[in-house]
Amino acid sequence: MDADAKPGEKLTPAFVRDKLDEILTQEITALLDVDPDFAMLSFNLTSISCITLIVEKEREIKQYSDFPPERYTKESFLNELMEIGLEKDETLEKTVDSVLNKGYVGIDSNGELKSEMPAFMMVGFLDSMFPGMQGMNLVAFVLQMNDEVNSGRKSLELATQSFKAALKSRGVSVSKDRAEKKASEIVSGRVSIPRKSREVARKLKKNNMDRLSKFIKKRKKRSVDSSGQLNIKDVFDKESSKEALTAQKDEIRKADDQTEKALEKAAELTRVLARKEEKIREAEAASKEAEKQLKELELREKQLLAARDEARKAAEKTAEIEARMAEKELLLKTLEERLKQEEEQKLMQEEEAKQKKTQEAQIKEVSRADEDIASQIAAFESELTMPCPLCKDGEIISKTTEKGKDFFTCSKSDCRFVSWDKPYHFECPLCKNLFLTEMTTPSGEKGLKCPRASCSYTQNNLLDPKQNMVRAAAESAPKKKKKIVRRRKRH
Repeated sequence: MDADAKPGEKLTPAFVRDKLDEILTQEITALLDVDPDFAMLSFNLTSISCITLIVEKEREIKQYSDFPPERYTKESFLNELMEIGLEKDETLEKTVDSVLNKGYVGIDSNGELKSEMPAFMMVGFLDSMFPGMQGMNLVAFVLQMNDEVNSGRKSLELATQSFKAALKSRGVSVSKDRAEKKASEIVSGRVSIPRKSREVARKLKKNNMDRLSKFIKKRKKRSVDSSGQLNIKDVFDKESSKEALTAQKDEIRKADDQTEKALEKAAELTRVLARKEEKIREAEAASKEAEKQLKELELREKQLLAARDEARKAAEKTAEIEARMAEKELLLKTLEERLKQEEEQKLMQEEEAKQKKTQEAQIKEVSRADEDIASQIAAFESELTMPCPLCKDGEIISKTTEKGKDFFTCSKSDCRFVSWDKPYHFECPLCKNLFLTEMTTPSGEKGLKCPRASCSYTQNNLLDPKQNMVRAAAESAPKKKKKIVRRRKRH
């Protein structure tokens, strides 16, 4: 197909845009994995620019939530589209009205524009379809193609061929599910606006402003040149009337006024662009400051956690030291008690020695028969005496303190066994302690208990624990029920 204009057909920017839009629509529709009518919008430069710009604004608002940029109004939206290089014509205004009417862009009571879900869906399609030209990069690519043809750097035929080849090589087929996933990521803010995309938008605005400034200067130069020519013609043309000269002066003045207005408009657009870039820089600086504060908070949190760990370790160490001190105090108290008992035992032994001497003197006067009986009784008592559970060598004997309180100790003077309660040579069934001690139960009966503080074994009688367990098992066993068997009477 011959992409160039037909003979007599002027190669205008609108004609070039329509040709490139035709190729863009064909290539995008061919890559869609769903019905093209699903998009409800023509895939052309103007519509893609509208939707991409409004979605990029939503991304900026989400990314810089602390200092969000202002939303577009319809007027500022049109100005932004013209700043990136679109011509303000009937097509632009119709496209803006179309995206508003078809639900891609919403407008609130304050006149501010907001991107709706269909717009996010469309950008999801385009970003997934051209992963190497996401966001404003695709818009910049199409605008560059238009500018190359309009400036004469490239013919329309060559431009359409390279444009089609680039779209085919960079495009990939897209399903509805993949586009919806991409759209949901953009809506949720998980996909922030790329820095490169913002730079592309700024570059488009700058290039367009440079092109506009050159165009205005060129027009002004032509106006000055034509004014000079008119003046020269007026000097030598004797036939020119006064009315003609006045009309020519009015035209020159009008052209100068238009030039001044255009320059003022360009200056105003430049100032607006500078203010927007300043806001973006402020937002980026605020974002960096917030990130810095977040890092400081994280560092502070780590320091607090480390301090808490140190405090916990210090508390554990203090508790350990206090436990050791308590253990040493208990040991010291035990030693003091032992020394006291040894002293009492020594006094008792001395007293026993005196009594023994007296008894020996009396025994000499007793007959031989009495001596035999006494020796037999002593032998019997020796068999009944309990061996010391601590040293295994001595025997447990009963003694009385100076205050008349009975206690039990080992017959060996170097053994430290002592107990206030009467010991029984039964092994504890729980902790395997070598003996149990006598106790009085709440009911007033005699029972046994384990002397170890860490053991809780007790029983309410003085039986061997094994016999006690057998007795308890027998008492707790269920009684057998008697079965009544009725006998049949024999006839």
